[in-house]
Amino acid sequence: MKLKLYRFEKDEPARIETINRGEIYLSAPQEFNDPNDCRMQGIFSPELDSVSYETFKNRIDLIYPPSEPSSWRHPLTNSDVKKNVVAEKLKEIFSRYEPEPNIDYVDIQGAVARIRSYIKHTTGVCCFFAGDPKDSLMWAYYADSHKGFCVEYELDTDAQGNLPAGFHRVKYENQLPSPSILELLLTPEECISRLVTTKEKSWIHEKEVRYVALNSLSDTDDFSVSGSGDRFKLPSSLRVTGIITGQNYRGNQLDFKFNDPSVKVKRYKNTFG
Repeated sequence: MKLKLYRFEKDEPARIETINRGEIYLSAPQEFNDPNDCRMQGIFSPELDSVSYETFKNRIDLIYPPSEPSSWRHPLTNSDVKKNVVAEKLKEIFSRYEPEPNIDYVDIQGAVARIRSYIKHTTGVCCFFAGDPKDSLMWAYYADSHKGFCVEYELDTDAQGNLPAGFHRVKYENQLPSPSILELLLTPEECISRLVTTKEKSWIHEKEVRYVALNSLSDTDDFSVSGSGDRFKLPSSLRVTGIITGQNYRGNQLDFKFNDPSVKVKRYKNTFG
């Protein structure tokens, strides 16, 4: 099956060049206009009896051996596995569940702040729109009041409409996620993907689909020196099928160059005549 997706762009040379090169731009969430985007509410601390605690502790110790750095790279670490700072802090907090829960609120808040910062600086996200490309709000928000353009894409899905690896439909909720500490330690990829694809319900009109690449933008210890994003090769499941220029676009449509003659550049038509 095919799913039509759209991405609204400002009329800037770098954005046109990215499209001509067969690439997409993955932004760091720190650059998003919604400060709550990709933001976790907190860390949920489940109640565990002694048997459950020992079971989970054994699993955690297998993934993160106490005597040596883990050979498996946690999404909340940089490339040097000896500096597994976020995961080590989560392990330390989890250790306080036994024999009786003794969780320091300040430590929990510190871990939350560090995870938020890491996600916002290191996760690459490309945002697409799965609704009507004539949506006036999208043209106003993201295409510089019709002075920009809209890229039309086609995404391959399976027969049931499930999205390929890396693509996620955004879920719109009344509250931001509060994952459990066990989720963050035992299923981190799934947990972090959920964090970066949940938004407040006020954004539901965007019908957003996101391409997410964990740990793709930074390799630093302080998680705060990365740029705003980077260009990456277009995923094999996604292709450009057209360009729609806004009503106030400057008029030069020769900037777009495609080897595929089926990709057409057309001007937006005002549905109100």
